[in-house]
Amino acid sequence: PSSLELTLSPGASTVELKDVNITVPLMADVLFSFDVSDSNSGFLSYVKADMPGIIASLQNTGVDTNYGVSSGSDYPAFYNTCDYADQYGNADSPFYAIDYPYLLDQPITADTASVISVINGLAYGYGWDNPEDYARVFYESYADPATGWRQGAKKVMVHFGDELPHDCDLNAGIPGATGTFSTGCDPGRDGVAGTPDDLDFQNVLDGMATNHVILIECTTDI
Repeated sequence: PSSLELTLSPGASTVELKDVNITVPLMADVLFSFDVSDSNSGFLSYVKADMPGIIASLQNTGVDTNYGVSSGSDYPAFYNTCDYADQYGNADSPFYAIDYPYLLDQPITADTASVISVINGLAYGYGWDNPEDYARVFYESYADPATGWRQGAKKVMVHFGDELPHDCDLNAGIPGATGTFSTGCDPGRDGVAGTPDDLDFQNVLDGMATNHVILIECTTDI
């Protein structure tokens, strides 16, 4: 029945069987996003090896799925903001590639071979301090028009990382949290701290929700 009303004595129970119809979206776009700092290289080596199988499994669902790739490590500069001071990313070390905060490596496409090739070609930077610029990478999932989300597709961002994001009040909104936990501001697109485009992590998550981008975070301590 569509509804059931019962009166039970204390300690009594009943069992009701229901048939549930789940509507599967006809279209889905998946943006694979990678923290390419050196500390995450071990995890990403596994992901690269598994990516053909991951995409094949998604293709076998029967959903019309396209894919894209983005990446970032951190801003290659020193910042001293909100009680946190450190070098965020490598700017000139001869041993590592120069870090960068965000790159759209592959817009959404149906060409799965290109997606796999781009992922395999991702190079690792250093990511000097521990936190990374995840707020910037997440922000661009809905702010960068070149991402290429298809009209009517379910939008999913799968992010592979191993650290905390930069944020001046990272524990804001967490029940029971006291004080302010700062990992330094995210300076936004202009790379300059204290300007209007600085990013707040909680606001970025709200922006993803408003723009209907589902975030799946895959985190490891490898």
